[in-house]
Amino acid sequence: MPYHDLSVVGVFSAVVRQVTLNGLYYRFLLGFNGFWFYLFSR
Repeated sequence: MPYHDLSVVGVFSAVVRQVTLNGLYYRFLLGFNGFWFYLFSR
């Protein structure tokens, strides 16, 4: 069962890493769009 545990941990860490990267990417896009919206809405 250690191989199964390692695969589960690997998949979990990969999912966490992907979600974190996606979260940072979307946060950057939202911040960038908000910045331009703030510039053009004045």
